[in-house]
Amino acid sequence: MPTYYFHLRFGPRVQLDSEGADFADLAAAKREAITSAAARISAQQHPGDDPTDWRIEIADAGGQHVATVDPSGVVAD
Repeated sequence: MPTYYFHLRFGPRVQLDSEGADFADLAAAKREAITSAAARISAQQHPGDDPTDWRIEIADAGGQHVATVDPSGVVAD
């Protein structure tokens, strides 16, 4: 199974995922990133928090950027 990394981007700053996780394919990795984004949005409970000031950038095992999950398109539970 391929390994994908979910890096968090806050404007110009990036928090790198050094562990990664194995997924069947990129579509499965995107689904997990969307689930993670929804959980992160739900956890932002402070007034004034902007749930859209970050992104999840998915990279493959070679470090190549393969997709971005934008929280503005994610609905939290």
